[in-house]
Amino acid sequence: MSNTMFETYIVPWALPGEEIPFHVTWPKLMQFDGIRVTLPYDFQIEDILNVDKGRIDIKDNIVTIYEVLTSRFLDIPNYFGMVVSSRRDYEQLKISKKISIEFLRNNEVVNTLELYARIFRPCLEVVELPKKIVISAEARSQSIPLHLRYVGFGDIRLQIKGSIGGKVISHGDSIFYELLRRLSLLSDPERRDEERERLKKHQYELDQEETWKLTETIKKKVELGTIPPEEVDEDIVKEMRQWLIDLSTQEDFMEILYAHVEDVMMSLLVDLLDRNPVDNVQLVNARTKLRTRIKAPPTNIRLLLKYKDLIGNEYVASLEIPLEIEDEEILEQGVDLELAINVEKWDNKPFLDVTTMDINK
Repeated sequence: MSNTMFETYIVPWALPGEEIPFHVTWPKLMQFDGIRVTLPYDFQIEDILNVDKGRIDIKDNIVTIYEVLTSRFLDIPNYFGMVVSSRRDYEQLKISKKISIEFLRNNEVVNTLELYARIFRPCLEVVELPKKIVISAEARSQSIPLHLRYVGFGDIRLQIKGSIGGKVISHGDSIFYELLRRLSLLSDPERRDEERERLKKHQYELDQEETWKLTETIKKKVELGTIPPEEVDEDIVKEMRQWLIDLSTQEDFMEILYAHVEDVMMSLLVDLLDRNPVDNVQLVNARTKLRTRIKAPPTNIRLLLKYKDLIGNEYVASLEIPLEIEDEEILEQGVDLELAINVEKWDNKPFLDVTTMDINK
């Protein structure tokens, strides 16, 4: 019997672990004793549609259907459908899995159909990272530049975490903390000029009334001494408080503070809009920094790039960067480190038009 009498459909693509529905239809006059569906060994069955559930047999991913539910209307064809899913841990960026469907009569195969489940996954590749980070008495605040490449298919959310000696020391974007921290940095005229230069290319405007309200809130917190130590070492909190207190002794305190807050809010806005560096990637934290105090020679920095696709599959890439202390004498009092992780370059090479992409079967 010609296979042209059958009509088939399978979803054109899926992420690992995502449901994959398919169905087969045929004219009502065709008669069969059973239908045998052979699924890939690593697939699982989510549902079987339009069949008598009491007359099916499932063994080793082979499903034999002995009765399909039929309509009394002659112009409605017979059909059955299934919903299956793959495992979630494929390493291949694209893979095709065969589903074989055999129609049986008198225990013989009279028709065979083949469908292919096409599964795609996203991937982040590390193109380049520093060979080592050297900490000296003068350079305790540095950048860790990364060059990443997105390949594959599907949007992802990326989070970068760092650890030294097994201790997780990543800090994200707690807004109030970042606001205070950046305010303290802007007390340095040279840094303030650098930051304003960075922001020049962005044509954003802030609501002046809201910025002024935020300035007044900060002033009150300084006066009341209620700067929260969110994720911050006590020494850093003291430095921030002292800087703001020193600033408050000036006659034009509110105007100076307002100008700083405006700069910082603009900086936060620019960084927030940088959360989507390429079309397929969203950063959980626009800026990730490693802040810690060490009193023993470290061996390396470990970075974890954790990202999830749209159905929650999690992927992890681990990086190791040697960390050296130039002069061990500076360890005597402890070394305060601030290492900013900056993805300085992105390559974006997503799969396009996966519905027609050829995959070796």
